Amino acid sequence: MDAAPLPGRARACRLRALDHAAVHPVRRAVIAVITIAVLAVTSVLLFGFGLNLLYLTLRATRLKPPPPRALLTTAELRVCVQLPIYNERYVAERVLDAACDIDWPRDRFEVQVLDDSDDETVQILSRRVAHWRRRGVDVSHVRRGSRAGFKAGALSYGLGHTSAELIAIFDADFVPPTDFLRQTAGSFQDPSIGFVQARWGHLDEGYSWFTRLQALFIDFHFLVEQAVRSASGYFVNFTGSAGVWRRAAIVDSGGWTANTLTEDLDLSYRAQLRGWRAAYLEDLVVPEELPVSIDAYRSQQSRWATGSFQCAFRLLGPVWRSRNRLATKIQATIHLLAYGVGPLMLVQLVCYPTLLLTVGRHNIPWQLGDALLLGLGVAISPWLGFIVAQTRRGRPWWTGVPSLFCQVIGAGMSLNVIVALLAAFRTGGTFVRTPKHHIVQRGQEWRDQAYVRVGDPRALLEAALGLGALSILPVAIAMDQTLLAIYSGLFALGFLLVASLSLVDLMEVLALSSPHRCLSLSKTATATGLSLPISPRPGLCTTRCSGWRTPGSPAIRCWPRRC
Repeated sequence: MDAAPLPGRARACRLRALDHAAVHPVRRAVIAVITIAVLAVTSVLLFGFGLNLLYLTLRATRLKPPPPRALLTTAELRVCVQLPIYNERYVAERVLDAACDIDWPRDRFEVQVLDDSDDETVQILSRRVAHWRRRGVDVSHVRRGSRAGFKAGALSYGLGHTSAELIAIFDADFVPPTDFLRQTAGSFQDPSIGFVQARWGHLDEGYSWFTRLQALFIDFHFLVEQAVRSASGYFVNFTGSAGVWRRAAIVDSGGWTANTLTEDLDLSYRAQLRGWRAAYLEDLVVPEELPVSIDAYRSQQSRWATGSFQCAFRLLGPVWRSRNRLATKIQATIHLLAYGVGPLMLVQLVCYPTLLLTVGRHNIPWQLGDALLLGLGVAISPWLGFIVAQTRRGRPWWTGVPSLFCQVIGAGMSLNVIVALLAAFRTGGTFVRTPKHHIVQRGQEWRDQAYVRVGDPRALLEAALGLGALSILPVAIAMDQTLLAIYSGLFALGFLLVASLSLVDLMEVLALSSPHRCLSLSKTATATGLSLPISPRPGLCTTRCSGWRTPGSPAIRCWPRRC
């Protein structure tokens, strides 16, 4: 008599029995072949992405620090600083003050506040514009009357109302240093330079563990990807803020368009296809404010991913038809399709149950097993890149170790990227801004401010996918498929983490809308010393505290006591 199956393998055996009874052998073989083919193709593509990250990381280790750059002492060119703003009551005044304080001869300097706001941001900016006009700054408060074209439309409208030769652009959450133009304008002495890009810093990096992870992401982009691409002569993207454009390059490249949600990436690629070059200044840092919650981050990543895919659809043809060298074309392709890693990983996750049911009773073919193992090895390439980025920033290497959680967050965002990919098949789209709250240090409160929106139904889908991935884990372990177990565990952790943080956002905002629930929450937080960040997010449910106060008021600094 056969021995009873081991308790740990009971579930796997039941699945095998059901599979044997329900799936015809020929049909099962066909499904297995298709599954293995899909996994093989996606593994090759992921391997290519990972191998390129390893290449960029290794090249970054050989980059020398940029030499000291002398400040430009003469100022012959007229400069216009554009500030595209939409409903930014908490940070609008800060960026306007910083822009008006930039060191440049006043007779060749102007500031355009491109204000499409429909809330009290308009009054805040109007008062501050009047203040700087009294101090002799040529600053204009530009109101279009609509949001046609969103940010691209505002920038294009402003360009038509200035004759400046250089156009500096800052988003509302940035704080440019006073010597920004002195640092950047010298690059335009080279007539082939179309735009200059500075590196992003972080005002609120220390606010929470989540803002630290975001800072690692951004540091990797600027200190590894952008640095290597610039040094190697590959295409470099303008990142939408903290940069300066030559007016002639904008006009020659067709100007700003709202055909994509990443007008910055679109224009920078079109300019470089026209022969203009980019200058990346790694040592010039312009700090910006990071989103303080997973909800705001999801919204931001959705827009960036949609825009990147839209640019890929529009520009990959011209890139490959251009006369640029092959390496430049390959790097441009990988760059434009970088958000495709998430959908590829999600496709693999969907294939795992079928693989276990059709092939799991036998050993996975060694070719596929080796491919998965190799893919797992290459998967650590982003982690190495994050570590190198921190060392290039002048920090100890171990400050990049927590970036392992960046990959967990990335796995949890893969559904969001799938939705973004589907949206990219439409031209343009709605530009959903990422709300900012003037957060600059740990402990600042913003939960009862405006722009707080929660309740995105995608969190439910992420939770379902997380539970599905979690259910694969014990089956894979029981069938001795360790690699599949590792991948499934990564997805389960990522999806459930992202969904849980979204749920925390919703619960805390709802708690703040009810005084007695707010008091209970504050007592719990005080007793445990726990502070869980939440943030604005487009979704089903919109909640705004009735006792809202302006930034810096006691109602915000001491919200538990006020409740």
